[in-house]
Amino acid sequence: MPEIFIDTRRTANIKQAITDSIENGEYESLASDIRDCFTDEQIEEIEELIESGDLEEAIDDVLTEWNGDTVSELLESMDRFFSASSIELFFDEAELGLEEEEEDKDYDDFEDDPDDGDFDEEPGEENDEDDEDDESY
Repeated sequence: MPEIFIDTRRTANIKQAITDSIENGEYESLASDIRDCFTDEQIEEIEELIESGDLEEAIDDVLTEWNGDTVSELLESMDRFFSASSIELFFDEAELGLEEEEEDKDYDDFEDDPDDGDFDEEPGEENDEDDEDDESY
């Protein structure tokens, strides 16, 4: 069974495109965004194996069956569709997840850090510029 690996950057791009489509309710460009997650070589390999022989048509079929709710549901639908054509589809999410966790951890540590400049400010020593900005609202 042929295996198609979608690298970390392309996985992140497709997830962002799906998220944007869900949030905006606009799905017109999503098919081309999905197509862009594959390399030219992968597209050729896929088109040799899928029944229609046309990746664009296959993506349209997957999007038609998708309920439009979540990113993971669409990725699972794509996986099921390609599995039916004896293609294993792998999204590189492991590395992506580690990077996100590390970034979140660093942010949380910074936010809770008592050595942060915000905590060094003495009570009653407020920045006058901030007060002026607040009054303009």
